This record gives sequence, structure tokens and C-alpha cells, in this order.
Amino acid sequence: MNLSESDTRAKLIDPIVYARGWTEDLMRREETAGAIEIIDGKARKRVKVRVDYVLSIKVTPQTVMANKYIFL
Repeated sequence: MNLSESDTRAKLIDPIVYARGWTEDLMRREETAGAIEIIDGKARKRVKVRVDYVLSIKVTPQTVMANKYIFL
């Protein structure tokens, strides 16, 4: 069975995320995430990438996940 990315999210990923206690208010989907590195005491922006989920505790992002097609 071939699942599209949205089917994979809806049928496989979302149920696991909900079962682990994450709620909609702690979740953002399809976000652009970037990071800042500190190198030799200087802040440097890293490349931003598109991610499927950002799971947060209060307002601090804790987990970033990207899912792709699954071929079953």
C-alpha cells in the first residue's frame, strides 16, 4: 500500500503523537524551523528547513519531526 505524506501523517503519525499525550495546543504542523549556532562566542543562523511537526512544552519547541512517504 502506498501512502501519501498527508495519509502517513493522518493514519500513522498523528495517532502516535496523540497517544503520547500531545494536544493540538502544543503542536504546530508544517512549519519552517531554523536554529542558531554559537561558534566562538558568535551567533550564526543555520539554514531553515521545512518540518512536519513542532511539538512544544509551553512555548519552547522541544521536538521537530519530518515524515516522508511510506511504501507498505
